[in-house]
Amino acid sequence: MIVWYVLIPDSADCQKELQSRLSDLKGELKAKTTEIEKLGPDLKAKSKAVDAIDSKVDKLETTVNAADDDVFKAFCKKIKVASIREYEDVQLKMMSEENEKMAEFVVQQNRIGHQYVSSSQVNGKAR
Repeated sequence: MIVWYVLIPDSADCQKELQSRLSDLKGELKAKTTEIEKLGPDLKAKSKAVDAIDSKVDKLETTVNAADDDVFKAFCKKIKVASIREYEDVQLKMMSEENEKMAEFVVQQNRIGHQYVSSSQVNGKAR
């Protein structure tokens, strides 16, 4: 008969090991917290810079839109749209739909061509 003995670690050893691991994790947490605190001001400064750039972009976009409206005022009035951007949106949508329909047409044309070739081959073999 074989008897197996399992060595159970001493609870004092386990406690020391857990305390050591906990101490290591606390040190790691403190280091990461310090790192985050150091990055805070830099993050705030960069965030403010991004906000300032976004604001400038918005102002420039408004200026460009106003200039476009001025340049295309007569054209927009003639075609009865509010702005050139509205006209461009409509044109873009129409072009997109046209391209989609053309692609569908080409697919259908190819399908019919293949059906014709297949049909011709079957009819030719049957003769």
